[in-house]
Amino acid sequence: MKRAIVALLLVLPLSAFAQGYVGIGFGQTTADFTDCSISTTCDDTDTGFKIFGGYRFNQNFAVEGGYADFGESTFSIPGFASGTADANTLFVHAVGIIPINPQWSVYGKAGLHLWDANESGQILGAPFSESDDGTDLTFGFGVQGNFGQFAVRLEWETYDLDDADVQFLGVSGIIRF
Repeated sequence: MKRAIVALLLVLPLSAFAQGYVGIGFGQTTADFTDCSISTTCDDTDTGFKIFGGYRFNQNFAVEGGYADFGESTFSIPGFASGTADANTLFVHAVGIIPINPQWSVYGKAGLHLWDANESGQILGAPFSESDDGTDLTFGFGVQGNFGQFAVRLEWETYDLDDADVQFLGVSGIIRF
């Protein structure tokens, strides 16, 4: 009986604070899977987006997962090669949160993501297409402003893709329930 009372006393504060949330984010992505050092024209930035959901267990810890699309990169070496590359991912993060005051907090996140990348174009007039996928690490940090059931984030994230990576600098809106 004592164990049940102790367990209940430990769970009540967690359940009183615990809350789920969903969000959507937009921002600038920069991908280094296109080798711009050898291209005469190269655009390795684009607009990316993500949708995500999470569960905040207490004021200092949450888990979230979602989908991110990193947009498209283009490259061209006139008379030799041109093409596009794109990537997307499914991710899961553990999020550590440090409240500054009731309205603002800073956070860091780390986790894993399952990514898929595609590149296509032509080399000397011959078409090529290749794709790759994998599981790698991801991490990021940001600041969050809380406004009742809504929150806004400014965040930076990086996603490792084998020998390449994608940086995401964006703004996200969150609805808590």
